[in-house]
Amino acid sequence: MNVKLAERIDDLKRAGFSVRYADPADVYEKGRIHSAYAHPFAYDETERPFVEVDGAISEDWAGQVSFWEISNFRSLERDYGMAFFRVGYTGCDGLGFFLHSVSDRLINTVIGLKEQYPVYDESDLSELEYEAAHESFSGYLFADLYSDLPEWWQEVADEFTREEIEQGFWQAVSEDDFYPECSGNDVIWGDSAEKFLLISLRNLKRKSLGRPALV
Repeated sequence: MNVKLAERIDDLKRAGFSVRYADPADVYEKGRIHSAYAHPFAYDETERPFVEVDGAISEDWAGQVSFWEISNFRSLERDYGMAFFRVGYTGCDGLGFFLHSVSDRLINTVIGLKEQYPVYDESDLSELEYEAAHESFSGYLFADLYSDLPEWWQEVADEFTREEIEQGFWQAVSEDDFYPECSGNDVIWGDSAEKFLLISLRNLKRKSLGRPALV
């Protein structure tokens, strides 16, 4: 093992990373390795050391991965592309890289995410949270709010298209300079979502009657 590689292994271990081993030819052919097939030491001379990035996980089918972990996953893949391969788990993937084949910049970036600040790209995280907020309303949230509305408000909602209601909802959110809290993998609206839905319905009804919207 050359001196530079040994230094990289020491640096990563000091930062708390587990160094594992796999055959690069096998991994690059498939673009991935299942975590269960990674070895704690080299079985033969073809296997090389790799580490998995902490806090960079693909979106999972169970919805257990935090927004910042998904953001790190997609942002690091975007910026470093071929340096990474996927480390497979049940329902999601991590990002791994062989220590002999990457730049010092990537090594330092990964260590910094673990030791200093866990978010790689704040702008991407904001974009992801924005997407999640919009998906929450167009998905489960509207149905939940509609079912809790008094009958009269439900009748008002039935007069308009879902697109019209949603547009009015987001206009009310914007005018109130409000944004839901995103924590872990949850979008937290509190009581505000009902307020913005009622504002949307009220203004749509007033518009249908030829009256100006209320601020």
